[in-house]
Amino acid sequence: MKRLIIVLLAFIGLPAIAQQKSKFLDIGAAPSINNALSLGITAPAGYTGLGSNYIDSVKSNRTTTLKVNIFARLSIEKNNNTRYGFGIEYTQYGFKRTVSNPALGYYKHEELGKIGSIIASQTALDYYTQIRAIELPLFIESMVGYPKGGNTQFLYAAIAPMFVWDKDIKLVTRGFEENGIDKFSLTNFRSPSTRINASATFGYKFIVDINQPVKVSVMPQIKIPVVPTGGNEKYLFTQFNVNIGIHFGGKRPTRG
Repeated sequence: MKRLIIVLLAFIGLPAIAQQKSKFLDIGAAPSINNALSLGITAPAGYTGLGSNYIDSVKSNRTTTLKVNIFARLSIEKNNNTRYGFGIEYTQYGFKRTVSNPALGYYKHEELGKIGSIIASQTALDYYTQIRAIELPLFIESMVGYPKGGNTQFLYAAIAPMFVWDKDIKLVTRGFEENGIDKFSLTNFRSPSTRINASATFGYKFIVDINQPVKVSVMPQIKIPVVPTGGNEKYLFTQFNVNIGIHFGGKRPTRG
């Protein structure tokens, strides 16, 4: 009987031991370069000039903006070569459009109307179209090659529900002011974003051993919200960023 009890206890205990998986936590920040792909542009209703000029201006004068994201991700080891997990990320997307030396009567925005006074030369209007969001990525990581001295490399892919709360346009006037003001926060009538979206992310992750079990993770990645903006100007936001974080947990990996 004693021997049978020992066998039963071993049988019960083995699955529990086998199911134990290493867990890993990444926290950090991601400097990013942001822009957008143009999917279709028409002049707003209040614009009374040549629509083709407006469309050409929007397409040619769009430039990148620099942002910083913050992330925390928990991954669970499926086997020595594959991990899956979930996380939370504060993410910013956007781009900048500049109108140089706008003429008298230029239609600035639906909330501001037209330029109503003569302004000096060397002036400009800077439009910052931007969104801020919370993302909840569900991801998988697949090891590339073999671990070397505790350093590993992974291919990373994720899909993330995205909740957007900031959809405004920031307008900055350079060289002149409107009623003593040179910075405006305006409603984005021209390319409004949906409140609920999702993003797709692809990256290549390097984990560099510093002092077990703490490591540094570096991951260049491309991130794209899957639902474009609406309105007169339809865009698909794009982002290239580099995740830089601290990587905790797990054990020194071995070949699977």
